[in-house]
Amino acid sequence: METHIGYFSLYKEGAAQTANETAKEIVSQLAAATRGNEQNVETMQTTSGIKDPIAQFWIQQLIQKACSLHHLYISNTETQDSQLKNRKLKGEARQAVKNEIKDKIEKDLMQWLTEQPAHRYSKLPEDFSLRNQIRPGDHYNKLLVLEDLDVHWDTIVELLHTYLLGLDKYVWHASRMAWNDAQR
Repeated sequence: METHIGYFSLYKEGAAQTANETAKEIVSQLAAATRGNEQNVETMQTTSGIKDPIAQFWIQQLIQKACSLHHLYISNTETQDSQLKNRKLKGEARQAVKNEIKDKIEKDLMQWLTEQPAHRYSKLPEDFSLRNQIRPGDHYNKLLVLEDLDVHWDTIVELLHTYLLGLDKYVWHASRMAWNDAQR
């Protein structure tokens, strides 16, 4: 049963996001992608409402690489890590080895990501503070780190009213005006 409380909760203003919080969420999504679980990343994006197109390019690559490496080192009996070939390794001990391998894959993928795009990474000075970190502009939208711009508050044009509601208003008006009183 629908209630007035449920209806009005849909229109309740939430907490305002900051560019710094958004950047942290995107970095968390990139880190989650190194585990190879696409559903976890999608859940994070749905829950937070944050999905950066630049980061999404890297997220897809990380998920694909993580799945391939998990298959190579854990699942495939011909290529799996030598520790997993030990038939005496069972239960919690076997799971602990799998977790170690997964942790190493995550670490290696994060290292790979920080070295991407390779042509830009090679031009970074050795002493650059962000050289071995996820960088704005390379891995997510650079607008999130500009000091004098908060992308959540400082949009130049209010897109919702200008494009979405604006066009709907004219379509509604044109379709309504074509009807006579009996048709309405």
